[in-house]
Amino acid sequence: MKQYDIFVLKSNGEVDHVKQDHRPDLAQLQGYVGGYIETIPHFEKLVRDDVEYRGVCFGNEEGRITNLPLNEVATKAWFDNFEPDTKFWYKPELFGDVVFYTPDDENEDDDA
Repeated sequence: MKQYDIFVLKSNGEVDHVKQDHRPDLAQLQGYVGGYIETIPHFEKLVRDDVEYRGVCFGNEEGRITNLPLNEVATKAWFDNFEPDTKFWYKPELFGDVVFYTPDDENEDDDA
């Protein structure tokens, strides 16, 4: 049975890790981030306890404009996905809680 690892990187520095046997749906993702979701570009890997997970990350679409707190843990994890000399035309920061999830089979053909 397929298992999904779900990590909620909270703006207070805590990280929750749960496993479930189905992909998180829209309502679940919105619940984790507390609002509308948006994909965080280039956030395709997350390292936790020396294990590298590959997947997709979502944040609160309105996190910055609704003054959610800066999420330093998620911002650092996001930066770990870039080359060290990457230049930005904006200050990349993540606000509020973000959710990262990955199935146990990276090569699956999952269209849902």
